[in-house]
Amino acid sequence: MSQTITVPVADDPIALWAYVHAVLDSDRKPKDRTPQHRLNRLTREFVGDCPNVDASTFQIRLEKWSTEDFSKVRRHHTREKPRGFDGAVFVVILKGERLLIDGGNRVNVWLRDGDTEIHDVVVIEHQPRKS
Repeated sequence: MSQTITVPVADDPIALWAYVHAVLDSDRKPKDRTPQHRLNRLTREFVGDCPNVDASTFQIRLEKWSTEDFSKVRRHHTREKPRGFDGAVFVVILKGERLLIDGGNRVNVWLRDGDTEIHDVVVIEHQPRKS
């Protein structure tokens, strides 16, 4: 990221959604029309039949995770080339799985190096509508 985008406070879902969109927009490629499109695409790379990842069916919160916690999430790659180490990592919880959507390079370095820090994680969890 070329600009600093500040992680919001944990109890403000509107600010957290804005943060997710700002981060995903900061290095968005032309194939993703919007940050929302990018979020949906990244999630669908793990779970093809997922609903739109937005506030209508997903809850968002900020958590603090140890590096070890990341060993329990599905990661898309093993690359270890982060552009930086600032900002929160994004995890979507869908169909009982924790999916690392953004921050994989950082997480891979932390796991490789046995990092002992606590990290900000934006957790976006599916809340199916009750019928």
